[in-house]
Amino acid sequence: MTAPHTPAAPLTVATVQATPTPGDVAGNAVAAADLVRRAGGQGARVAVLPEL
Repeated sequence: MTAPHTPAAPLTVATVQATPTPGDVAGNAVAAADLVRRAGGQGARVAVLPEL
């Protein structure tokens, strides 16, 4: 026998498009935090950012 299937809740994922500035760690962190907040405000529970 198998256990009854319970559908998972939907998960909204955001891909963040940003152009980080090499060497500007503080500025990049501020910009990334702002973009993640904006994504969260639009319902995202996970945000994926570019690697620098």
